[in-house]
Amino acid sequence: MSLEIEIRQATLDDVPEVAVIKHTVWPDELVDVTQIAKAIQKPTHATHVGLHANTIIGFIDGFSTYSAQGIHRWEADLLAVHPDYQGHRVGERLVQVSTRAGSQRGAEVARGLIRTENIASQRTFARCAYQPDGPLCDLYVLSGCEHIQDEILFTRKVHVIPVTTLAYNGCWLEVDFSSDTQSGEYPIHVNNDRHVVGVLIPIEEKEMYHSIQKAGFVNVGQFQWWTLSLGVLKRSFSSSAKSGRRSL
Repeated sequence: MSLEIEIRQATLDDVPEVAVIKHTVWPDELVDVTQIAKAIQKPTHATHVGLHANTIIGFIDGFSTYSAQGIHRWEADLLAVHPDYQGHRVGERLVQVSTRAGSQRGAEVARGLIRTENIASQRTFARCAYQPDGPLCDLYVLSGCEHIQDEILFTRKVHVIPVTTLAYNGCWLEVDFSSDTQSGEYPIHVNNDRHVVGVLIPIEEKEMYHSIQKAGFVNVGQFQWWTLSLGVLKRSFSSSAKSGRRSL
């Protein structure tokens, strides 16, 4: 029997239920309702909730970022479905709606960072036409950055992306590993309002591991980007609108 699901954009009234889902899916992580509310209200965000019988059973948060080259990306950042409703493709519906929101906002590509052992999420994104993209990476995280006064030195150029997520205020550091980038000293300063800094290091770039760890970064697992070019999706939306059909 198919589950009747309503998908809509989240409001501030949804924050308590979103917090419950987040705690249920990740019981070891702290839940900050103020942080959830802050993220939901950001104009660069589109947080969607899935409801069954007027009860929130899942959510996804998406927001815009820009690469160092100015490419507009849609980040499918946090996806959660209550364990009682997993297996009904609720996550797939949420990813589809969030992807469409990113496309409508003008993003060129949508992407989600998925832990390599999270097969369920990989299958969900694959059913939505996402594909693994780029190398396997170790994710290094530096927490408590509001207490750090010194600059962090990198041996390669770094693109700094301030982010506000449902879980934290932070920065994503995107290291330029292109072959034409010369090694040197590239200082990064973290603003005091950014509490978490994350950086992905491809597993073959082992020479950077020592300096990252020396700066206090901790390895939290292996991940890979899954991406979807939104150019095809936009053409699909346009064709559907002309013919009166609905996509996704």
